[in-house]
Amino acid sequence: MPPPLVSHDPNLRAPRFFYALVPDAPAARRLARAGSGVARACRGRALDAPDLHLTLAFVGSRASADRAPLVPPELALPEALLGRADWPATQLDRLASFGRGIVWAGPTRTPVWLAELARELRACLRSAGIAFDEKPMRAHITLVRGAQRWDEEAPQPDFEPVAVASWHLALGWSRGRRDGPRYAWQPL
Repeated sequence: MPPPLVSHDPNLRAPRFFYALVPDAPAARRLARAGSGVARACRGRALDAPDLHLTLAFVGSRASADRAPLVPPELALPEALLGRADWPATQLDRLASFGRGIVWAGPTRTPVWLAELARELRACLRSAGIAFDEKPMRAHITLVRGAQRWDEEAPQPDFEPVAVASWHLALGWSRGRRDGPRYAWQPL
């Protein structure tokens, strides 16, 4: 289950909202350990286990008070998307970078169920008039930010594939603080 709902400090900049799948706790811990090793190798900052997620749709910055339209029942998500914990297990077997100091883990190929889930969620957001980044989803979990040394051609740090046994759909947002988890979650 995702970490409990945490409120955002209203004195900080507007949080950035997104819909994501949060991996089960054992998989998140294994990914965080892998991220720590990668961060040492590439001189970056590893994300902690409670912050690891696979983004399905990025909404962007909004005032904290604007969270209500983003969650059910205001956002009419089909029952098939809500409260599920039976999405197929997913093997994260690839370590790569987008550049910009981001190193991530993901599946070699995006599973059909995951692509369909992202399409369905995005269709619901469009129907509700909620704008989001329309870039195609790239199935990945960011492990490291601020990587200073990463060369796709060079030997990569050891990375053991991680199987995510279960996922939880959640609305996430940046907390804007350095203490504690980077993100807050509201399970859907």
